[in-house]
Amino acid sequence: MSSPDLVQLTQVIAHLAQRHIRHSAAASTLLLFDLIAHLDEEVQLVWRSGNTLPKYLYFISRYYGILGQFLITSNVFPMFCFSYILISLMFLLPLLLSVELSLMLRVDALYAKNKNIRLIMMCGIVAELTIALAFEIVSLPNIRKRETPFPPFTPARGCISRQPALIRLTWIPVLAFDTLLFALNTIKCISYGPLDGTPIIYRLFRDGSAYYVIIFVCILICTLAQFFASLYSSIAITYVRPPFSPVPMCDTQLRPDAPSPFAGGSPQCSPTR
Repeated sequence: MSSPDLVQLTQVIAHLAQRHIRHSAAASTLLLFDLIAHLDEEVQLVWRSGNTLPKYLYFISRYYGILGQFLITSNVFPMFCFSYILISLMFLLPLLLSVELSLMLRVDALYAKNKNIRLIMMCGIVAELTIALAFEIVSLPNIRKRETPFPPFTPARGCISRQPALIRLTWIPVLAFDTLLFALNTIKCISYGPLDGTPIIYRLFRDGSAYYVIIFVCILICTLAQFFASLYSSIAITYVRPPFSPVPMCDTQLRPDAPSPFAGGSPQCSPTR
């Protein structure tokens, strides 16, 4: 490779690294701002509540995701290398699982702990995890084989890698299971009749619908963007992932004037009862 080619390669890699760090930092700032903006409500409704499973699931989905985002932003792991992808999955999947378990508790309370509904949800989440993990286990060895480290003269640590198509489809079973939870939540809420006369049921329907729309858009963008090697796809993936962390902050959980699912409230919205 000639000297002009080396200079051009260095400039391209440096530009990509700076762009990734800036976008990750912006996403981390967004999460930190959201945390500070709702901290007073969180302390009142969550921290001071009893020790229940929904409370711990909230902490996982709230702070585990923020920790992962800041860890990725710090560039401790070389960007786009095998270790970077692995640590991203280690943070993202448990985070998503904690959110889904919280939603399962809500649906379980709506259906008054119906055994058939529990069986449907358990089969759904087991199928989701099995398929997603199978995709990743098959794909991860191929990622390591396909990665090429940045040249030593570049100003950043990282790799150029081609992800197998299979791992790009990992989000499909996640979307399918979230669609199931959304359908169960919607069917039960609508069965109560006009939602205007049932504020708690209306909030459950509204929050469940908002969560599904957010997850659907995020998963769709993340899945499609991975098939396009462009500036806009990289930006999309970097900015779309953070919304997974603050998703559980629905109005039913963090509003002083709303019944808290952690302490008190309506039996229909409290999964702790």
